[in-house]
Amino acid sequence: MSAPSPLISDIFAKVDATILEALCRKGTTDAHVEWTAVFRRFVDMKLQLPHFRGVFGVTPNAGSAISAFYAASVSLVQWLGFCSHAEQNFIDLASTWTPGQDLANPDQLSAPTLLALKQAQKVLLTDFGCHEWSLDGPVPASAVPQIEGSSPNPAANALQSASSNVVPPLILLPLTLFYSTQTVDSNLDGNAKALSVPALRVITAHLMRCWSSH
Repeated sequence: MSAPSPLISDIFAKVDATILEALCRKGTTDAHVEWTAVFRRFVDMKLQLPHFRGVFGVTPNAGSAISAFYAASVSLVQWLGFCSHAEQNFIDLASTWTPGQDLANPDQLSAPTLLALKQAQKVLLTDFGCHEWSLDGPVPASAVPQIEGSSPNPAANALQSASSNVVPPLILLPLTLFYSTQTVDSNLDGNAKALSVPALRVITAHLMRCWSSH
């Protein structure tokens, strides 16, 4: 799986492997060394699946790092846009904090962190089935999908999970709108919901539903 560089690397997969090994060793008093490779992968999956599916919820760092970096970086770009537009009584923070970068034009970005944000967006779209919202297309019912299977009954969640073979797409704002979301919101009709970036927990939950080892 590709991943944004340099902020997300294979080190997270090594951290995940170390955590899983420690849990298996502690939980079985080292009896896990007798397991077959297939059974070990099954146990690792059970350890990492979320609580609402009735298991342990040790979220893989390799996945949560993508969603954490993405959500934080997009929030920063949006905040800089809010503070830097002419109608705001603030200093132009975008030109101060990101000199030489045109945040409204992703094709012109060159700073490593912003390039990593572009790569994170690409990873979410190509590897995890996310879709970009289009100003010319229909407005989605909600730009922030709810986490499915949130019933307190694990058996009900397992049944719901088993009955759904298709992961619904997560709607993301295109890169060109990160810096100017408030302008887009003002152009929506009165019945449309304001666009927003999915919350960190929603992105992480979506990634875990599409995680290859699960």
